[in-house]
Amino acid sequence: MISNCAVLNRNALNSKEKIMSIVGSKDVLKMAMKIEQNGEEFYKQFSQKINDERASQLFRDLAKEEKKHYNIFKSLLESPSDNELKVAYPNEYKEYLQAYGDTLIFNKELEKQANSINDITSAFDFSIRRELDSILLYQDMKQYASNKDKETLDNIIAEERLHFVTLTNKKKELASK
Repeated sequence: MISNCAVLNRNALNSKEKIMSIVGSKDVLKMAMKIEQNGEEFYKQFSQKINDERASQLFRDLAKEEKKHYNIFKSLLESPSDNELKVAYPNEYKEYLQAYGDTLIFNKELEKQANSINDITSAFDFSIRRELDSILLYQDMKQYASNKDKETLDNIIAEERLHFVTLTNKKKELASK
């Protein structure tokens, strides 16, 4: 059942006179770049801390993937685009993005948590959570992206899902030993 709020939101989004630009797509791309940069750093750090060579190699490979995603978002940022995020309720979405960034991207506590991880299970748990956080943001970004950018986001989401599955399977494999 669709709530009245959801119907009102959809109707408001369809009403051109009520749509306003609140956050430039460049701001969201910068946020995505920061997520990928953080992921790369966390994976590099874990690859050096973990004593299991196969797990360390997995973290090195994931760091390379995150760097690749960073470069994709950077190229989108640098490409000329008229596509700006548009939402009918600017404060609501802007607050959501700010809270998301403060909680999951620009958070010193998250850095402390990653720095304190010394065991393989905790490294996998932390990494799995970050992959899910990335998927959530990128799924949300899609609703405001151009068709071309949606395809790019779909590809990145598919890779993030693969990271999630790989990390989950590797964690299970190590737990069964």
